Amino acid sequence: MPSQDPQLQLFGAPGLVSQGVRLHDLPDSLPGYLTAYLTWRSDWLSRESLAGLLWPERNDADAQRNLRVNMHRVRSALQSLGLDHCVEADRRRVRLCVATDVAAFRAALGRADWQQATALQHAPLLDAFSFRGFALLEAWAQRERQALAGAWQAAALECAAQAEQSGDAEQAAELLLRLADAGGGEDVVQVLLRVAAAAGRVAQALAAYERLCLHLHEELGLAPAAETLQLARTQGRAASGHAGAAGVSRAQGDRTAAAPGGPRRRARVGGRRRHPRAARGATCCCT
Repeated sequence: MPSQDPQLQLFGAPGLVSQGVRLHDLPDSLPGYLTAYLTWRSDWLSRESLAGLLWPERNDADAQRNLRVNMHRVRSALQSLGLDHCVEADRRRVRLCVATDVAAFRAALGRADWQQATALQHAPLLDAFSFRGFALLEAWAQRERQALAGAWQAAALECAAQAEQSGDAEQAAELLLRLADAGGGEDVVQVLLRVAAAAGRVAQALAAYERLCLHLHEELGLAPAAETLQLARTQGRAASGHAGAAGVSRAQGDRTAAAPGGPRRRARVGGRRRHPRAARGATCCCT
């Protein structure tokens, strides 16, 4: 159940939201970066380490002076929203206690609420921030963005599996297509091919399979696992009466026919490795 207290959204364009109403956008400048970083930390942080993160090339006195000026700007911005009490500070430490969607996302992961976790991360972390002039802060954001994106992909795959088991093929396919677009692997494409017919998404599933074939063959020199190949063939036959299905199949076959009997790939399905016994000379053809 969503909180009624103000919450700082860190996914996508950062801003303060209350009961679904966006109250304030964080600026793409240092006060905005500080607000986002401190709320992400949600714990005491030494002034020394914070100043070193922002101005590693400055001497300690200059860095601390810059930090005091910018923390005053953060407090003033929050005061205008009635949230200045959320800033806590003493001579050595600072803390900013505001609820965030990142914390809610992590809590949903912790209780295995895959549906809520999937819904909460609607965009990459701090996607609207440039972090111009603050290389260490930008590097931190990139690391966290990648880690959270990986956690979202795992949650979305679990959510899709639950939807498939409950018979909601449409929801499962929607999530799986998002995963495939985000670079999901062969495990994603396998499940997508399984639910495609029931969801009315056969053409999109075969397109995702085609992209997978291209990636495996050109980037890794591999062919799909036998299970993936069989699923694609089944869907290809089912779609053979639709315009363009045969062309997709021929394009896939042409792309991999040059490497028959190439390395076979272990597919990851549902987080566990399977070792399919792929037929010698298998290609990406789905007919």
